[in-house]
Amino acid sequence: MTPYPGAEQAVSGTLAFALGIGKAIVSTPYDYAQEVLAEGRGRLVPFGDSAALGDQIGDLLADSSGRDEARRRAYAYGRRMTWASVGGQYRELFARVATDSLPTADDTPAAALDLRLGSRDREASSLG
Repeated sequence: MTPYPGAEQAVSGTLAFALGIGKAIVSTPYDYAQEVLAEGRGRLVPFGDSAALGDQIGDLLADSSGRDEARRRAYAYGRRMTWASVGGQYRELFARVATDSLPTADDTPAAALDLRLGSRDREASSLG
């Protein structure tokens, strides 16, 4: 449960942790909560509405199949935020950037290739 009082809340470590371990979550609708609890991963209640908060908690406690489905969805979404997953995403990005950003001899103008040469190699190539 992350019942923050207003929309200015940016993120929540509590919410991220609850997603990561697959808990049923009820939250107020600050931007981060709206994003991560979408598609049945949790429930949102209006700011300052303690009756709605209590109702949603009660509904989750009474509805084991709905609670279990929300937990499964939260856990699956939270897996994308583990260090291993995020590290793998960065590794793939860096590999793609490293390969895509280096020009090859087949598709690079000669002037651009000349710029990639060291200063001594450039002097030697200009001599002849």
